[in-house]
Amino acid sequence: MRLSRSNLKRRRRSFGARRAGGANWFVRFVVLAALILVCFLLYVLLKPLLFGDERAAALKRGTENAEAHELYLRGRFSWNQRTAEAVRRAADYYQEAIAKDPRYALAHAGLAECYVLYNGWKYLSDYNLAAGSEDNIQYATADGTPAWYTLNVRAAYAFSRLLSGQVGLENIEDVHYRTFASGVSAPGRNLQVSLRVQW
Repeated sequence: MRLSRSNLKRRRRSFGARRAGGANWFVRFVVLAALILVCFLLYVLLKPLLFGDERAAALKRGTENAEAHELYLRGRFSWNQRTAEAVRRAADYYQEAIAKDPRYALAHAGLAECYVLYNGWKYLSDYNLAAGSEDNIQYATADGTPAWYTLNVRAAYAFSRLLSGQVGLENIEDVHYRTFASGVSAPGRNLQVSLRVQW
């Protein structure tokens, strides 16, 4: 096939147009990526001005209430100690945080961890038999203190800024158990309902 000058020019123009079209898409992609990056940087830099320092910090910690966040952190610290007393203390902190901000999801999640309690089996060989020991071996069975767990659920709802309610069901399976070293049986299944008004 012979190529005339006019055909050769047309082919060169067509090839150049295709190259230009490909370059066009690449340029568009680079410009779009640069615009996204600029928008992100502007958001990061202007976030304190748009929302205020408190609001910007609240976006990170999950609540606008600084007291609720402080109580949540105390709850986490207590929970990580993993003792019965520390877990009870953590639950109290979480409940206080929820009272400050009923929509604080992290505090609800922390409280849920506290309400799924578990105590492992303690065999007689593990008891401290020294005088004055708090192990209370007299309350143990022939094999020691059995393992136990309870399932609990709690929900809260804020009707308004002033009025909120909570309902909880504890020891759903109605397990008979005693916290280790306690001479008193723990409560069976029980329902708790509370209404809170704050102004």
